[in-house]
Amino acid sequence: MIANTYGGFPNDHYTIAEIESFFGRPARIYWVAGRQIMVYRKNLLRKLGPPVVPSPTGKLQ
Repeated sequence: MIANTYGGFPNDHYTIAEIESFFGRPARIYWVAGRQIMVYRKNLLRKLGPPVVPSPTGKLQ
């Protein structure tokens, strides 16, 4: 997981605190180029819901 600490990109809108509150504390944390790299010893995708796929009409299913 990569947390943005300075809001430099439009899609980076999760704070470090929000990530930790959802996924828990990471096993390791590294700082690279102003970003915090949070390493977990589990598959974080399993904690997320199924992907949202738009229908041919453009509405979300």
